[in-house]
Amino acid sequence: MPRLTSHLLRTTAACGLVVSGLALAPAALAQDETDTQADERIVVTGSRLRRDEFSAISPLQVIDGEAGRQIGITDTTQLIAESPVVSGVQLDGSINSGSPTAAVEGVPVNGPGAATVALRGLSAERTLLLVNGRRIGPSGVRGAPVAPDLNLIPSSMIDRIELLTDGASSVYGADAVAGVANIILRQEYDGLEMTAFSSIPENNGGEVLQASFIGGASNDRGNFTVAAEFYNRTAVIAGDRSHWNDCLRDIDVDETTGQTHSVCMDRRPDDAVFLGSQGFVWRTPGFTDVGIPGWSSAAGVLADTGQHFFEQDAYSLQNEERDTQLLENLERMNFFGSGFYDIDLFSRDTLYFELSYATRNSVGRFTNEQIFPGVPAEIPMEDANGNLLVNPDGSLQMFDNPLNPFDEDALPVYTTQGLAQRRKSDVSVFRAVGGLEGDVALPWFGERNWVYDVSLAYDRSYGTASQPIMNENAVREALDTLRLDVNGDPVCGLERTALSFGFLTPQDCVLVDFFSPTLFVSDGGNKRFATEAEENFLFGQSINITELEQVHFQSIFTGDVFDLPAGPVGLVLGSEFRENRINSINDITRVGGLAASEIPDTERPTVGRTSLYEVFAETEIPIFDTLTLNLSGRFTEEENFGDDTTYSVKVDWQATDFLRLRSTFGTTFRAPNLREQFLAGSTGTIGGGNDPCIVPQTANNGGVYDPSGETRSQTVLDNCVADGADPTQLGLLATTGITTQTGGSTNLEAETSESLTFGFVFQNSFGASNLDVSVTYFDIQVENTIEETRAQDLLANCYNNQPNLADPACDRITRNTGNPATATVQLVEAGFINVGLISSTGIDYNIRYNTPLDFIDDRTELTLIFNAAQYLEQLEQVDPASIVDDNVGEIGSPEWQAQFSAVADRGPWSLRWRTRYLGEGQQDNSDAPVATDPTGTRTACDLLGVTGGMCRDVDFSDAYTVHDLALTFYQDEWNLSVGVNNLTDETPPMIDQGEGPSRMNLVTQSGHDLIGRRAFITLSRRF
Repeated sequence: MPRLTSHLLRTTAACGLVVSGLALAPAALAQDETDTQADERIVVTGSRLRRDEFSAISPLQVIDGEAGRQIGITDTTQLIAESPVVSGVQLDGSINSGSPTAAVEGVPVNGPGAATVALRGLSAERTLLLVNGRRIGPSGVRGAPVAPDLNLIPSSMIDRIELLTDGASSVYGADAVAGVANIILRQEYDGLEMTAFSSIPENNGGEVLQASFIGGASNDRGNFTVAAEFYNRTAVIAGDRSHWNDCLRDIDVDETTGQTHSVCMDRRPDDAVFLGSQGFVWRTPGFTDVGIPGWSSAAGVLADTGQHFFEQDAYSLQNEERDTQLLENLERMNFFGSGFYDIDLFSRDTLYFELSYATRNSVGRFTNEQIFPGVPAEIPMEDANGNLLVNPDGSLQMFDNPLNPFDEDALPVYTTQGLAQRRKSDVSVFRAVGGLEGDVALPWFGERNWVYDVSLAYDRSYGTASQPIMNENAVREALDTLRLDVNGDPVCGLERTALSFGFLTPQDCVLVDFFSPTLFVSDGGNKRFATEAEENFLFGQSINITELEQVHFQSIFTGDVFDLPAGPVGLVLGSEFRENRINSINDITRVGGLAASEIPDTERPTVGRTSLYEVFAETEIPIFDTLTLNLSGRFTEEENFGDDTTYSVKVDWQATDFLRLRSTFGTTFRAPNLREQFLAGSTGTIGGGNDPCIVPQTANNGGVYDPSGETRSQTVLDNCVADGADPTQLGLLATTGITTQTGGSTNLEAETSESLTFGFVFQNSFGASNLDVSVTYFDIQVENTIEETRAQDLLANCYNNQPNLADPACDRITRNTGNPATATVQLVEAGFINVGLISSTGIDYNIRYNTPLDFIDDRTELTLIFNAAQYLEQLEQVDPASIVDDNVGEIGSPEWQAQFSAVADRGPWSLRWRTRYLGEGQQDNSDAPVATDPTGTRTACDLLGVTGGMCRDVDFSDAYTVHDLALTFYQDEWNLSVGVNNLTDETPPMIDQGEGPSRMNLVTQSGHDLIGRRAFITLSRRF
């Protein structure tokens, strides 16, 4: 960046502190840039106007990068996500779009391994991310990523992050619905600085190693700065936090006493076989209660081992749950260069550039996928000529299948190492920015301080993702062509009838033993097929390649137009052109749904292009010395969705020397993005328990329906019957995943919104002490919202809201026909639609107090910082005819979020304490409490023999508080920071399985710490 712009940008943090009353950094750090001359003007996020004083009408919050590093935060995602203005379930390193029971992952918003941020709980696509004041392109892999991946932002190079928290589309264009996150990187550096950081948790997993350098050289005409960073964080596996939770649990609360009851209970059978005549039987070597040597019913497992199958690791997925991630591993490398040179073509003219390249490698570890192939009890046999033997009536003669130990068709159910779900994703991003800025060298414009800035930016993201799959064609060939040869030995494969030198050269069929002892842990196996040839025949990798490009041209002209008694009237004129392209392709297994799974795992190519042209203007009018009016407008023309005009009106009134009132009102226009327009039809899965017609656990007494445990309403029961399902029988023996399908649409309409804020800023000095306070009310209303509907919500709305399947959500649900006892949901169409409403309303509170501690000495001062967000409403209406849901108070969207920091500075020493608070959460539509039944084994209350109680699932989380402590020492060219994060080792809340965003009962994606107590050290050296 040019010298003037860079210098002006550096002062923005101080401006944000004065204006908003918020600082996440101590006063000493914010005051480093206060030596600017009185006639210099600064650029503040929220406006493109240069300003004469430390002021901003829009609510602005500043996160100091150095302060974050001092407290041990070296991850850009964490630095932003821990701000109270960030709300809702976030896409981060703990993401799993599927349910805890499914290995088939739906396409996450930005693909596997990505991290995004959503201000005000309004989704990442409504938060605009800038780097050095310029829009950056989306990045990621799979599907159609909608936002930049925060993992690719080098945290060690962050100077500060400015969060603008009102709608800013008229100033910055589309996507700035909830606000703007402007990441300002350190630039125009002179010298060399090297930094090393290490964080060591108390328990295995989550170790962080980071190393970086920044260097630069300057002369009187220019500067050149280069920087690089390496970052590695190891995965946190659920089993590494056994002191938090050592198994998947059923967790109930007794409403009578308020006591919580918890037991290890994973009801997903493993090392088992499903038989049509008996249901599930388990592998029990040396014992049987069903007359089949080595196999037992659930009652037999209990008699043989003294424990129910769902309490035992060998017979459930407990070990697989322990091997899944709480936080995935992440490795990234970043390279950055910037510079400028004064060429002075006409007056002051400066060429500038930015170049960056970043790579991110991550591996997600999820619950291994179970397989349950149908193995026939009888198979045909060949004669000496290779022909199948037939009966006199022409039907095939059938013989016992030596690879099936049962006298009926059987479905073995187990996990295999061949489908260990380790999903690898690699993303690289290249970005180039070039521009020219300077003074407008024309007589009138020069007198009015007009400047120009013309730039062109190019972003390219390239990503690959891979995961293990089982080839469905191989499974079908191994089973459907299984037969006995003339010697009575099993063989498989189709006879070749085409010419031997023809186009087809198929792989020879490999005989697969789906009942090999090696597959059953209870039989001493290692979950692998007996031979390497079988695994090579069955397993492979599914691969996706995603390429995204963005071209962004921008021109800005700004200066004064005339003077009023209260001061000059500023004006900004600008234009933008932006084009985005995507090409996301998959291999044939995913395109054709050829991966064997309980649901079709399909994802077709996503190819598309969008472009738009915009012109905008902004002016600020000083009506009186104490009253300022800011007006802005923008005209947008999008090639596929037409045009619209947005505007913003802002008022700032300095009521007294210490009290300032401010208010903003603005509109937005957001056309559907690449994902919403072009995402090809892709499938995912949610757990079968999301079907309201499935018999709840409280009414499932060992596979028999018990009406005394019924918790559903009569409306639900009647709707299930009307839809062809028997709500008293469905799912008694087992449940399978529910297929979901999503995709983009060109039939969508652009969404619009209105944003209102008003509040006050109080600033006063009391002797040597300074107090800043700001309170801001915000109300963002988004209409005609483009949403990828949640399949869980569609199911709940269809069966809960209206009788006779009258809710519009029912039109998007297809149920299997036939036997009502097995009429599971076949498909939920959860594609993009224009929903009725999304809104976010609340109040921000920010307090900053700085005072010298004279009772110690004249070198010591204390800074206290408090910032909080109180969310009053977060409304969502899936369909104009559906009910309006308020998300405030749910897990991930608490009513209150807050941070408190205390910083004591004395000479070269700085002691920092930080406390972060997340309010309690309670999910909607909680199950009604039911009477306990100590003779049953359906819930934790029942299994623990609770008597006289009324129990329900724990679908709520208590308030969560975490503390950090750090000490920093400055000495000439050296900086040293040491400290402890999560000082008291606070555990994420635990909820009942399936009741919210969680992994092995621990709440994820909601701002809760998933690493635990850890020590860190940062060492910097400047040359």
